Amino acid sequence: MLIHFSDGRQLTCETVHSRQVYYNGTNREQLTFVFPEEMDISTILDHFTSANCKQIYLEDDSGEKFLHENYTIRMGAGVKERGTLIGVGEDLDHRMVSYVEMIRTTYAEQQLEMLNDVVDMMLIDALKEAN
Repeated sequence: MLIHFSDGRQLTCETVHSRQVYYNGTNREQLTFVFPEEMDISTILDHFTSANCKQIYLEDDSGEKFLHENYTIRMGAGVKERGTLIGVGEDLDHRMVSYVEMIRTTYAEQQLEMLNDVVDMMLIDALKEAN
C-alpha cells in the first residue's frame, strides 16, 4: 500500500488498520500504519508529522486512492510483534514490524486551529502596519 502525504512525498507500508480509541475525552478514529521491521523509525516519524498528515491518500494495489483527512495527532510509534499490534486471528503473527498510530482531530479542534491561524494572520498584519 502506498501512502501519499500532504507535502507530496510517498511511503510504502504493509497495511493500515483502523479502530476507535478514546483520547482526550472523546472517541476518535485511529489509523495504524504497519511497516517492515527494517524500515528506519526516524524515516517513518519524519513523514508522519501533523502538517504532513492533514490529507493522506492511501493507494491500494489496484491503484485506487482513498482520502483520509486530519489524522494529525501521533499517538504512538515503535516496533512490536505484528499480532500484538493488530490483534487479529487465532494464529497471531509473531513477526516484528515498525508502526505509527495517528489519531484524527475532532471538528472542534479543526475549527480552533483555523481560528488560531486567522488570529495569527491578523497579528502579523497589525505588526506590519505598526512598522
